[in-house]
Amino acid sequence: MIRKALAILTIAGLVPLAAAEVSFKDNSVTGTGHASVLMLADVAIIGMTVEITATEMAGITAKATEAVSKLGAELVKAGVSKPLIYNGSGTLFGQINYDSQRLEYKHTFNVACALDNLSLVDKVLAIIESETGDSPAKISVTEINYTLKDIKPYIAELREKALKEARAEAEETARAYGKSVGELVTAIETSYTANYLTYNPPYTFDFNAEDMDSKSTLPRTTVGIDVVATYELK
Repeated sequence: MIRKALAILTIAGLVPLAAAEVSFKDNSVTGTGHASVLMLADVAIIGMTVEITATEMAGITAKATEAVSKLGAELVKAGVSKPLIYNGSGTLFGQINYDSQRLEYKHTFNVACALDNLSLVDKVLAIIESETGDSPAKISVTEINYTLKDIKPYIAELREKALKEARAEAEETARAYGKSVGELVTAIETSYTANYLTYNPPYTFDFNAEDMDSKSTLPRTTVGIDVVATYELK
């Protein structure tokens, strides 16, 4: 007999749901559930690549620091409250410029800035473009990621819907074997956000998500929960 103990494990990230399953050995039945909504984004994260090419290795790092500092100062003037942050490690390597037949050094790294005022996005993009002008640094936008600062306020309601769907699936499976569903024994849930990317589109789209702001033209992001729930089989 299955001990009636409810355990819920929350996992960050998105994992595929398992299929409905009956275990006569454990006297249990498992169902899967999904719930998601589309919410208006409240933050935009702009990712950039900074690239500097020089004929001398000496001073190339200083030039990179100067370019990022200058861009950061311009963004602060525009009203960006969050400073630029370095995103991952950079690369520094030498290569032959076959046009000039000389050795050149290239320093490349990634930076990002977060905007909690979405009206600043176009202004920030214009600043980034203008900073590339005569600067030794080439700065290019790689992605704009619209997302939410906090998904916790939506989780409880989504969890309830996902568990309801999981139980319905478990009940349908149990009926196929002439059985019924008892108490919930364990549940594994995965909460996630599927961010809206303008420069690097997501590979999947959640067509089941209910659009909570369908009249708005602003970017939305998906907040969802997947649940794998196991019940007593009676």
